[in-house]
Amino acid sequence: DPTIGMWDDSALEPGVQHCIEDPFYVVDLGIVGAQLARWRAAFPRVVPYYAIKCNPDPVIVRTLASLGCNFDCASRGEIEIVQQVSRGLPSGIPKPEIVYANPCKGRGHIIDAVCRGVRMMTFDNVAEAQKCAAVSRKIQLIMRIITDDSGSQCRLSSKFGAPKQHWPILLAEAKKFGLEVVGVSFHVGSGCRDATRYEMALKDCKELFEVAKRDYGFDMNILD
Repeated sequence: DPTIGMWDDSALEPGVQHCIEDPFYVVDLGIVGAQLARWRAAFPRVVPYYAIKCNPDPVIVRTLASLGCNFDCASRGEIEIVQQVSRGLPSGIPKPEIVYANPCKGRGHIIDAVCRGVRMMTFDNVAEAQKCAAVSRKIQLIMRIITDDSGSQCRLSSKFGAPKQHWPILLAEAKKFGLEVVGVSFHVGSGCRDATRYEMALKDCKELFEVAKRDYGFDMNILD
């Protein structure tokens, strides 16, 4: 409202009318639902977790939640979005599961997530395992491993992921802290055009599953 606050249009050129041009999305929610159905048809053994960071619009989140989708959250704010939307779901729809998929979390954010019922969290370093253990021994860790993402437009292994030589250290530290390591996580980067990157990463995951079971007694059952 131009009458509210310090409003002075004297510097505008004659005939210029004030307007705010905010960007906005136009989204076909039918396509969102159809893409989820395509995923389930192509990968019936894979449980989809929608990564909130690619588009956190509550209407998209609500649509996916109503279709039984789970969620990958990288921040406290993203967890809040999912849980706010979940409260409005019909009683017959189960509340979605959340993976707190950020290997470097603030201690207060971990506390907040645990108190909100989030248990699965990613890590790729000893300090993160220590931090989680100091907050709650009920946290279930998912180890983020490094991958060859050289074929991707947006490479993420420069920031996140444990190299192979660190796996034994991380598994041993988690065991020492009394935390369960329940699975492995990797990200080949955004815009990956080379399927062999997935193949190499999956072979590494298989090796890590075997090492975790054989040497540390972790019966991992999650591949993210």
